[in-house]
Amino acid sequence: MLNRLLRFLPLSPRTSASLVALATGAILALPGGVRAQEGVSEGLRFALDLVKAEQYEQARPLLEEQAALGSAVAAYNVGLFHEFGTGGAVDLTSAMEHYRLAHEAGLPAASFALGLLHLEGKLPDHLDYEHGRALITQAAIAEYAPAYPILAILWLSGAGGEADLLRAHEWACAAGAAGEDLSVADLIAKRVSDEDRRC
Repeated sequence: MLNRLLRFLPLSPRTSASLVALATGAILALPGGVRAQEGVSEGLRFALDLVKAEQYEQARPLLEEQAALGSAVAAYNVGLFHEFGTGGAVDLTSAMEHYRLAHEAGLPAASFALGLLHLEGKLPDHLDYEHGRALITQAAIAEYAPAYPILAILWLSGAGGEADLLRAHEWACAAGAAGEDLSVADLIAKRVSDEDRRC
């Protein structure tokens, strides 16, 4: 059921861009939640400039080098490159590993991307709604707004945990407040009382 909701639900341009990242030709080079203390080395800055210039084949090995040196931002971007095959071949196992490294370093965008891989089951034996929901929840708690509408859908559907209409409504309200339009918010709002309907 969740895959059908994710596939056909019209999402805001910001959320859609987060979901497909490279399919539109743009990498989220400095994802939300980047901690100031990470710093951006000259090598990473150069690689990100190449990304912005859409010189992906040149950027990919530089980002891989920076990821190997421990940069969460680079690891996240390498995950995007590998998930969508930008600048080289698709490698979902490597994408998952790089997202995991960036997630462990505390990057909410990486938690979100890793959660989506688990929810979508892109890798054999990795369809895991419960783990995907936990990762999306972590990203949402860290105020990564693209996670809000997905979390609303998860609470509405019960995928990976319990269904709770009021929690779904809360996350849909948070999505709306953050500028993340979500058409399912109307569906949720019609099912809750007038008192609970207010955001």
